[in-house]
Amino acid sequence: MGNWKSSEFGISTLLVGSIPASIFNISSLKFIWLQKNSLSGNVETNISLFSCKLPCMSALSNLEGLHLWDNNLSGSSPDSISNASKLRQLELAQNFFSGLIPNALGNLKSLERLSLWSNYVTTKTSIHVTSKIRGSIRIEIGSLNNVIALDFYGNELSGSIPRKIRRLKNIQYVDFGGNKLQGPIPHGLCGLKRL
Repeated sequence: MGNWKSSEFGISTLLVGSIPASIFNISSLKFIWLQKNSLSGNVETNISLFSCKLPCMSALSNLEGLHLWDNNLSGSSPDSISNASKLRQLELAQNFFSGLIPNALGNLKSLERLSLWSNYVTTKTSIHVTSKIRGSIRIEIGSLNNVIALDFYGNELSGSIPRKIRRLKNIQYVDFGGNKLQGPIPHGLCGLKRL
């Protein structure tokens, strides 16, 4: 795949197994669409995009869209994804991701759509919905100035919705349903013009 010249790579409903790491070394890629496949494996060990630091992320400096929803990918929410500074669309919904939402997502200043809904974790014997993305919603979420959609439906987020979320002037869609959030909706969130 080293001679790949197109800015897009996408296959749906045909792939089985783990994602070849070589896809994430193609510097011309702007969009990766691998949704609705039967891709599996632990993200930290199978996909260099998520397991490496800056040296191997430099090849993805042009990445604007990463669509991996509706697969069987596992592991914790990727921290190093924040190195893809042009990323506008990050869709990781309907996988088996677990753990905390990384603080580093606040560094994705170009992000417009973030979808993490319905993530689970699997054990050796069965699939459990008791270990979803958990923890509080980070205040860094308020610095995602370009985000137009936030979808965290069906996880185990707790605490309150940060007041800084009202800074998201371009937001058009928010779904925090199916979580364990408490407290009031931040004053000013309902008054956002595009919501």
